[in-house]
Amino acid sequence: MILCNMHTHTVFCDGKNTPEEMADEAVNRGFKTLGFSAHTAYPFGSSWHIPAGKIAEYKTEINSLKDKYKGTMDIFYGFEADYVKGAVYPDYRVLSRFSPDFIIGSVHYVPSGKKEPAPLLTVDGETEEVAGWLSECFDNNEKQAVKAYFKALREMTAECRFDIVGHADLIKKRNKALSFFNENSGWYRKEIKETAEVIALSGKITEINTGGIARGATDDVYPSPEMLFYLRKNGAEITISSDAHSRENIDAAFDTAVKTAQEAGFTSVLCFTREGWIKTPLA
Repeated sequence: MILCNMHTHTVFCDGKNTPEEMADEAVNRGFKTLGFSAHTAYPFGSSWHIPAGKIAEYKTEINSLKDKYKGTMDIFYGFEADYVKGAVYPDYRVLSRFSPDFIIGSVHYVPSGKKEPAPLLTVDGETEEVAGWLSECFDNNEKQAVKAYFKALREMTAECRFDIVGHADLIKKRNKALSFFNENSGWYRKEIKETAEVIALSGKITEINTGGIARGATDDVYPSPEMLFYLRKNGAEITISSDAHSRENIDAAFDTAVKTAQEAGFTSVLCFTREGWIKTPLA
């Protein structure tokens, strides 16, 4: 069993449980590593990001849990930081003042590029929000919207200094409900192949994220089996994360993640420790 999870949300952002409740659950399930990754779009933010004024409290609380569980479970303090070109960046050069142990870089917002004002909506929100994003930001040009997402992800990965690429094909989250693109189309497969190549070249770690399964939005992990194949082919390293927003999902679908990784040809995953990242066999 993989006993490491670096993607955990709490009441400091949009999670349902306190950090201590999440840590207690992780210990009860045998975890050896737990990374807390509050959503941030510093210096900005929305209702689901940690307010800048709460970061000091967040850091203090996570550091107190490090002491409480020392010798039982390694705990790390970090962020899942958003990327919006020209505005917010998942980058140690931006977040160094908060001294995080790690940073996950994620794309949730993809601006339209229109000259006239357009709403800034997420690509993974509720189904109605994603439908609105497609309509109001891209005039229902689904191909253009999806390509814009992957372009942003590649830019973020190539330009920013962070550790883990978060849910690399998040754009598919509401595709099950909206069917706005064909995941088997040639142009889409080209996008994930090129994106996997950029990620591997950057040396950043890709998480296999089970959050979409846990919340019933997707039938498989992020990234897809095909994208994982390209990542492995290009020499990328992976870790497994649950993207847990509640204590019951702290290890949601980890068995599926392991199986998918193995089928893509991976034999090990990376787990974070006090000594840094170490390889752990998948078998």
